[in-house]
Amino acid sequence: MITKIYYIVIFIFFFIRFIVMSNNFNSLIDEYEFLSNSLNEIFKNNNKEIKNLLLKNNIKTINNKISFSNVLLYKFLYTYKNDSKQLITSTLNYNNNLSIDRTTYHKKDLIIPHTFYKDLFYKIRNLYDEYLKSNDKYNLIAVDGTYNNTNVNNDKGKLETNLNMGYYSIMNVCTLI
Repeated sequence: MITKIYYIVIFIFFFIRFIVMSNNFNSLIDEYEFLSNSLNEIFKNNNKEIKNLLLKNNIKTINNKISFSNVLLYKFLYTYKNDSKQLITSTLNYNNNLSIDRTTYHKKDLIIPHTFYKDLFYKIRNLYDEYLKSNDKYNLIAVDGTYNNTNVNNDKGKLETNLNMGYYSIMNVCTLI
């Protein structure tokens, strides 16, 4: 079940590598396996890590039907567009043969320390920096644009627009001029 989280993160990394890599299928599979194994290592002991962080803060938890891994999966699945918390809860309940209310996931999520999410972010970012960023042959950029109406005189029947473009270097994490 927690592997669904991996697939979300792997897809992002895999898509980036797919764009900048050659079409060598075997090396693509090798990179996918390496990335999958690395992400499995990151997420493997998350229940233990969270419980240890809670014990350090003298917070005791009840052993109930959902684990912290389930809560993380719930949070990651909620990032999908148009998926409600109730839909995700229903899906998780159906897949795991459970009957747990949505608020249970929410309440259990509230006790996960922010330091865990911070550490998780740094682990994933370090994997990206060490493996993917260093191997990229190209500088990936994100581009966004919007049209503005520049008809300041409000002349009827006249449409004047400008296209404003923004460029952002994904690899160097900065705006481009």
